[in-house]
Amino acid sequence: MNLSRHALAASIAAACLAIAACHRDDQAAPATVSTATRLHAQQALARPAWLHRHLPAATVAYLRIPSPWAMVGGVPDGRAVDAATAGEANLKAVEALRQAIAGDKLLADAGLSAYLTPLLVDLRSPIEAVAIDPVGVMSPGTQVLVAMRLAEQTPEAVAQRFAALPPAMHLATLFNARGDATLAAGVPVHFDAANQRLFLLASKRGASQADLDSALSAVANASPDSPAARAITAQEQAIDTSGEGLFAWASLHGVGSLATGAIPQQSVGTLPGDLLSKADGIAFGAGSVDGHGTGQLRLHAPQARLLGYLAPSGFNPTFKVAGPPRWVANLALPDAAQWQAVENNLALDFGADRAADWRQAMNRLQAQLGFAPSDVAQWIGPELVAFEDDAGSYTALRVRDRAALYAHLRQLAKAHGWHFAERTIDGASIHVLDIPHGGGDSAPAGGDRSAAALKQLFGRLGSHVYWLEDGDFLIFAEVPQALADRVAAHPSLALAPWLRQQGYPGRSSLIGFAARTHDARRKAYYGYLQLLQALDDVSGGRVDLSGLPAAHTLHLPAEGVPSMSLAVQPDGLALRMDYAQQPFELLGAGSGGTTGIAVVAILAAIAVPAYQDYVIRSQVGEGMILADPAKVAVAEFHARRGRWPSGNAAAGLAAPESLHGRYVQSVTVQDDGRIEVRYAAGANAKIAGRTLELTPSAGTQGITWSCRAEQIAPKLLPATCRPRSP
Repeated sequence: MNLSRHALAASIAAACLAIAACHRDDQAAPATVSTATRLHAQQALARPAWLHRHLPAATVAYLRIPSPWAMVGGVPDGRAVDAATAGEANLKAVEALRQAIAGDKLLADAGLSAYLTPLLVDLRSPIEAVAIDPVGVMSPGTQVLVAMRLAEQTPEAVAQRFAALPPAMHLATLFNARGDATLAAGVPVHFDAANQRLFLLASKRGASQADLDSALSAVANASPDSPAARAITAQEQAIDTSGEGLFAWASLHGVGSLATGAIPQQSVGTLPGDLLSKADGIAFGAGSVDGHGTGQLRLHAPQARLLGYLAPSGFNPTFKVAGPPRWVANLALPDAAQWQAVENNLALDFGADRAADWRQAMNRLQAQLGFAPSDVAQWIGPELVAFEDDAGSYTALRVRDRAALYAHLRQLAKAHGWHFAERTIDGASIHVLDIPHGGGDSAPAGGDRSAAALKQLFGRLGSHVYWLEDGDFLIFAEVPQALADRVAAHPSLALAPWLRQQGYPGRSSLIGFAARTHDARRKAYYGYLQLLQALDDVSGGRVDLSGLPAAHTLHLPAEGVPSMSLAVQPDGLALRMDYAQQPFELLGAGSGGTTGIAVVAILAAIAVPAYQDYVIRSQVGEGMILADPAKVAVAEFHARRGRWPSGNAAAGLAAPESLHGRYVQSVTVQDDGRIEVRYAAGANAKIAGRTLELTPSAGTQGITWSCRAEQIAPKLLPATCRPRSP
């Protein structure tokens, strides 16, 4: 085993090093506000969501759009800047701006009041929408109930607001004594004057007032224990507990089974289908949880095998660091139980042929190394952590069985001529593993001596791995002196509790990173003040904003630790961002706002090529499907006549160009029985105009087919067409 493979973690570290910078400052406790003060402010600015606590049993989807004031960070939601947004100065400023916007003649003449007034003046809550369908899935008969709280207290005042909106939103009938009306577009409306709530009901098939009454009755009688309510609440608690943030959920019941049927199991195995068939809901949003901001995309799929393989079995980096780390990255390694589960299900997940190939490869590797790769999971993991602190950049790896690991390293060193030793540098005990790459110093006879010499020189280059022991962890560095620096720095900050304090989801993080930022909260707060200033200018400049507090009086924490991670648990997975106040902090982490750019680049570098390859493989797969009837025709012709057909017509097939698809131009039978699939110009450039050949062979067991495509990259071909490794 070559422990220089810790370069994987080092590469993560290098990426984080390029996108994060260190800023240190003294921390002061943030100002806090009481729950009563926060509720008072929400009453005046934008009350939390209401409909999400009254979801009908037939709910199949839910959407919450924050009020504009909450969207820009002006409504207290449990985070550090609440001390400013819940203050009387902010409440007075917002109210003054509302009055100015509603009464400004220039805005009215410009036609802007019709848009600014409903959003910034009238709307006093998030906009909520719930999709209701007794069938349990979205269908043409699905009804969408929309609810919001307004500033208006009478139906007459609401009618005046509708009159200022575009014609489609005008009232076709005025509000009656019950608060019912109809929009010009035919949408029934109800205004509950007692609670200042406005309801609308829309449906593709059309909705009547009776339909709206039925939906409101379902809302009034909703139980928080219905399956839909429980599912939504569980996902919402992970994304936004404030009731102010963006949140959406949709049921996937029945959808996953349909998607599973479209996945070719012979190409990708049953693992994707198993995940989709067990997925029962998807959610996304951005909000506040435990005082931290978070944005997530979550898939709920209980008992999906893939999640069991990937879910981290633990995260507790018990070693210490020299000061708050500039950045931290982690990768969760599989444990022995996960390895065993994968191996037990190889045939089920990937097919018998691939399972056999995998076991053969593992057997060869075990013969070379003297142990199975799955054995490594018993010795190390699951924590693999890269970080940079005041001492330097390092990679930490948990060791479960150090004696077994070292014993096998010594065996490998003896068998392959490696050098495994322990040295002391400045009092630090450092382990060294030197792994020569081979090549030797003797030059072969004949040939280009210069080229041979260069080859030998490169062959002298080897791998050098350096580490020291720290409790249950091995700490790696690129050079041994860096490890001596770490010892001399006397690390004293426990990493695990520090990460928990920053809201980093390490326990469920399959892969992720966090980087320290400086003054992110202050910048988010001042960005909000700049928005107030711009609105004041637009509405006539009559509002005094000088009463709002300066950032230093709020004692906002100077440092933040935004992070990104792929979190996996046995019942679901989430792509998540975590931050202090605003998601834009990810753009400001490090120097010059390069973190966000780098994050996007990293994700794109991983996700985009993988998705592109998947798309191309699906296009190649169309050719295999269109070739199946030709294979049957060729085999039947040979069975009857003992020779191969001379072309499409002889095989009883239509002309080559008639056998086409979206990405396939033609399917041609050659006179030796070969079938050529030519891909059309509309296919991806990596396969357009190129051919895939299927060649028959007659034997005692019947016709067998071999496949090749010399002009198409092997990774884009079905497994049966790829060249086998020797």
